[in-house]
Amino acid sequence: MSLQFIIGGTGSDKTETIQDMVIRRSIQAPDKNYYMIVPEQYTMQTQAQMAGRHPGGGVMNIDIVSFPRLAYRVFDEVGNPLKTVLEDSGKRMVIRRILTENRQHFDIFGGNIKKSGFIGEAKSMISELIQYQIRPEDLEQCSQSAGKETAFGKKLSDIRKLYEGFLDYLSDSFMTAEELLDVLSDHVDDSEKLRDSEIYLDNFTGFTPTQYHLMERLLRICSRVVISLTIDIRDRVQDPGKDYELFHLTKETLWKLEEMCRECHIEREEDMMLPSSKKGELACLEKGIFRFGRRQVWDREPEQIHIHMLESPEEEVGFTARTILGMVRQEGWSFRDFAVITSDVSRYEAEVERQFEQLDIPVFIDQKRNLMANSFIEALRSGMDTQLWDYSYESVMRYLRSGYSQVAEGDVDVLENYLLATGVRGYSRWSKPFVRRGRRFQGDMFLEVNRIREEVLQELAPLREGMQQGQTVRDHCVALYRFMENIQAEEQIKHYMLRFEEEGRLDLVREYEQIYTSVIRLLEKCVDILGDTWMTLEEFAEVLDAGFE
Repeated sequence: MSLQFIIGGTGSDKTETIQDMVIRRSIQAPDKNYYMIVPEQYTMQTQAQMAGRHPGGGVMNIDIVSFPRLAYRVFDEVGNPLKTVLEDSGKRMVIRRILTENRQHFDIFGGNIKKSGFIGEAKSMISELIQYQIRPEDLEQCSQSAGKETAFGKKLSDIRKLYEGFLDYLSDSFMTAEELLDVLSDHVDDSEKLRDSEIYLDNFTGFTPTQYHLMERLLRICSRVVISLTIDIRDRVQDPGKDYELFHLTKETLWKLEEMCRECHIEREEDMMLPSSKKGELACLEKGIFRFGRRQVWDREPEQIHIHMLESPEEEVGFTARTILGMVRQEGWSFRDFAVITSDVSRYEAEVERQFEQLDIPVFIDQKRNLMANSFIEALRSGMDTQLWDYSYESVMRYLRSGYSQVAEGDVDVLENYLLATGVRGYSRWSKPFVRRGRRFQGDMFLEVNRIREEVLQELAPLREGMQQGQTVRDHCVALYRFMENIQAEEQIKHYMLRFEEEGRLDLVREYEQIYTSVIRLLEKCVDILGDTWMTLEEFAEVLDAGFE
């Protein structure tokens, strides 16, 4: 049992070094198990890199996983019966339900339920409380210390109530992704695959308390653990320093793991110290940036680093796009050689899409899209609104204009003119043939209006039949699914995908490729988590919105 660190600053080839190390050792001992653990977002990239570096063109006896995936590997081996894991969308649903059902008991949070982004922030807060092993009693003590009648004390009290309600709801049926590692720690000793294996960790800055606890268990049963850490070797590596210093977090990680080794009597191998491979201006910048008391001077005309000041985000994007295009056309670069980095993607996203498209520059924006802006989600929400608002003019027309109604566009125009002229509203009027005639709606035209009325009612029938006020969440989900089938949603989405592909809008192709499956999964989660809960249509719509966000 031993621990080794690979230490170096950015550009010191730590990832290449640790990958080559595990590949070399796995070839020397083909019967041994090797695990490369990386953050979730790096798993696919690491698999591709290691397959490319391995002489055999594959990863063979190396398992490339994140911490959660390692947990599932072990559970599959030891046969641990897992509870249902509550993912982010499920957490949002539970939080909204707790807040809605107990609104009167929350001093601060009760009035914030419908505020945009509030449920998401509450979800993140609860995830961190679980991750850092904070108990409701700890929050209660903080609330008392702050003074229960102060605004801060009331907010802490609300957090405790929400957290307590969340944990009570999980009970014996569910667990969060943050709790996976606690369960894994309890079963590490039962795993023959982990015993005497070698563990390699890359791309981590630090660890949570649950991850440290797991690391201790792994150090005890694995033959070797190797961790890469980003620390400039010119710094005092063993000294965590001040909390504002550049490598404080990774130094603290190293210090904690060192302490763990001493307490558990784990052997320490000699660490590998890697110098930076950066040269020239970038090396000078790296040596000086964010380093207090360390001044660096570049005494020549810079060629690699340029600073340009422009008046607006639009001008910034335009300058960037023209620069990229010029380098591709005149210097032989490829579009894939460029990365555009910004501190606020949402501020630049629309402008980047517009200007890059004008110049035929392919671009992928690495950001989760809010499903609320998707036309299919708009069709579902507006369809439910027709029932919620009793066939109001606004809700009906919003649905018919969503792009998923099978009523012809010309017929929608005719119906809209009729509704505006006559003021017809409410299901009681819609459920029977229209009788009011405007001056423009006589004879055959009036018959056409009633034919269109019947088409609209037929499309919305599954929602009307299944979403009566006061049904269970299961009933609402079944009704929404039947509505999706009725309007042939999956086929329509495929039609949109083909159109976007012809237009070269690959980002929308990717989005629409996932949208139908995402909605189905969301409905399944609703049934799993809230299935027999009695809920009004308005409450159900709010729960779905929390999932869509």
